Parts: sequence; structure tokens; C-alpha cells
Amino acid sequence: MTARVGETVRIFFGVGGPNIGSNFHVIGEVFDKVYTGSSSTYVADEETWYVPPGSAAIFEFKIDVPGRYVLVDHAIFRIAKGALGFITAAGPQKPEVFWPSTGAGH
Repeated sequence: MTARVGETVRIFFGVGGPNIGSNFHVIGEVFDKVYTGSSSTYVADEETWYVPPGSAAIFEFKIDVPGRYVLVDHAIFRIAKGALGFITAAGPQKPEVFWPSTGAGH
């Protein structure tokens, strides 16, 4: 997936189950809103959220800096089975938020 700095990203995430849920997380981001039921209620400012089997959730966050963001289940062993994704975000750097390492030290 792709995004631009300043955009709000909305991910619709479902777990088919039938027996195992997912601890969903985007490395480098905090979810501004997590919807797990009614569209009129949400939980704010979460980093990781459990989605039970047979359920779904909606995750919203704003991309603040460019880069590659990794979508994972915190049961990291699932990465070897292909349970990961990427968001590539383009746009201007914001050194007041994050300064990417150049390997030379600052």
C-alpha cells in the first residue's frame, strides 16, 4: 500500500479464525482511532489491538513522516508464514518529529 505524509490511513482488518485472533500493530505508528463495533464509538491512541477470531476492526492513523511502515501480528512467528504487510509513505521529511539515521551519527 502507499500513502502520503499528512494523509489519514484507514485499515479494515478482519480475522477469519476459526480459533486464533491477532494482535495487530503497525511498526512506527500509533492508532489514532480503533473501531471495534459501532462506528460512533472508538478507542483512541493505541499501539496494538487484539482482534478476536471471526471479528474485524478499523484502524485509523495519520502518517507523520515518510518511510516504510510494517503491519504485523505481535505473534511474530506468523511473519514466516506471510502475515505481514507494508505501507510506503512518501512526502517531506519532518526532522522535528523524526530524523532518519544516516549511519554517521548526529
